Amino acid sequence: MLTTTPDATGAITRLVAELEAGWNEHSGRRYAAPFAADADYVAINGMRASGREQITAAHDHLFATRFRNSRLRLTVEAVRALTDDVAIGHVLAHNTVSSDDATDEWDCMLTAVVQRSADGTWQIAAFQNTRVQPPPEEPR
Repeated sequence: MLTTTPDATGAITRLVAELEAGWNEHSGRRYAAPFAADADYVAINGMRASGREQITAAHDHLFATRFRNSRLRLTVEAVRALTDDVAIGHVLAHNTVSSDDATDEWDCMLTAVVQRSADGTWQIAAFQNTRVQPPPEEPR
């Protein structure tokens, strides 16, 4: 049974809004701000970053290269509270990347584990980004 609390739902909604704003400003520092200092981050390509500083550096690189003309739209789809201080959020991400000759768009499903710290603030402790793919065709 999925359970949620207003605290967890509000926290994830705020953290996701911060992620979206940081991405759309193309700021690795702002994008990484909602993450815990020791957060675990698994990117769409399976690469892993450990900690907010690595997340910042990786995204600064992306925003200077492939994603310099990108826009991200995030929608919280589900929140599940595991305890009063830990929750999981599933977030649909729609990314649009424009270049001089084309625009590419795709969706991802993000899974974020968030945790409330001793001072009452919430941060992302773990994050997984998976590209949404069509199911494989059935053999004939």
